Amino acid sequence: MRYFVIGAILLAWMAAPAVAQFENSGYHQVYEAGIDGWYINPEQHGELYGEESEHNQYRWESNPAAEICHPPYYAPEPEPPLVKIIEDEAVLFPWIDFNVYEKDIHWDLFKPGAYMGKTFQVFMRANTPIQILFGCGTMEYPIGFDPVANEIIWDVDDFGACLTDKIRLHSILNKEENSSVGDEIEEYLWWYEALERPDPHLIGPDELAMVPPYGDPDWHPAPRLNGMAWIYPDSDELHEGWWVQFFEHLKVDLCDSEGKYYKEIHLTVAPDP
Repeated sequence: MRYFVIGAILLAWMAAPAVAQFENSGYHQVYEAGIDGWYINPEQHGELYGEESEHNQYRWESNPAAEICHPPYYAPEPEPPLVKIIEDEAVLFPWIDFNVYEKDIHWDLFKPGAYMGKTFQVFMRANTPIQILFGCGTMEYPIGFDPVANEIIWDVDDFGACLTDKIRLHSILNKEENSSVGDEIEEYLWWYEALERPDPHLIGPDELAMVPPYGDPDWHPAPRLNGMAWIYPDSDELHEGWWVQFFEHLKVDLCDSEGKYYKEIHLTVAPDP
């Protein structure tokens, strides 16, 4: 909270004319700083609201002739300085930048085996602790703001779709009568975090040294990730931005039928209560 004290002595030889009425309350234009200077963001990341102003009229009569219209006559006596206190309050709401890169993942597999590669990247940045729910599960999330209590209103709900291995949708060769609709390709995920964006496609030598070997328990089977929650506390790293690089490993058995296999990965993000 900041306070500005404005002092003024309003002097007049006769009764001062009426002061013009102030404008009503309203929103002001908000600018944001960009590379080329200040600009108005169409997405409107901030709002500024001005309350209706109050005013007082002070007069100092010093001419005896004023008694004709304003009896009785008062000898000049300066008024003390007029002090106004302006309460200038700023409420900074939680903000979260959350982006997922390489969201559409397509594998073309031509024979049985174990396959591994980089898949999607997550970038997060926030001025508040955040929580990320992986797959289906229950989490607290904000539903509003109480301006009187100056606090967020929270609720609890279930989010996301449950994760599975990749499930076969149909046969590429249209052999539906001979296909096993329930076939699944086992899917495993591993990831690491970084302050700088990793190369989205190539796996460097240092990265390759970190990737768990085939069969290692650090490869997480997709169904076991349901309800997994990441909590990121408030930190300088989170203010600047945090990257998570995901790797995917598929295990294709000899008896897995040809066809198109599909799954969705749901990530739900909210401030952490």
